[in-house]
Amino acid sequence: MAKTSFRDLDDGALVDQVAESKDELFKLRFQLATGQLSNYGRIREVRRDIARLETELRAREIAAAEALLEAEPVEAGARAARSRRGQERTAREENA
Repeated sequence: MAKTSFRDLDDGALVDQVAESKDELFKLRFQLATGQLSNYGRIREVRRDIARLETELRAREIAAAEALLEAEPVEAGARAARSRRGQERTAREENA
């Protein structure tokens, strides 16, 4: 798989590609164990492809989480202010 070809895929296709690659890696390891594997370098290629795919999935997950956080800064700030006010109120009631 080319290094940049998976960047054009959507999330579902990436997940499917990871599953296919893991299945291929399993089959390659099985061939290695039974002495039927002729291209030993393919194991390394597949492992690296899996790592690239999972890295792209994680990068998209992080980007989505950051976008969500940027969309809610006012709400998060208001929640923190309410929490501080509640703590101050509790402290005043304890001192009174």
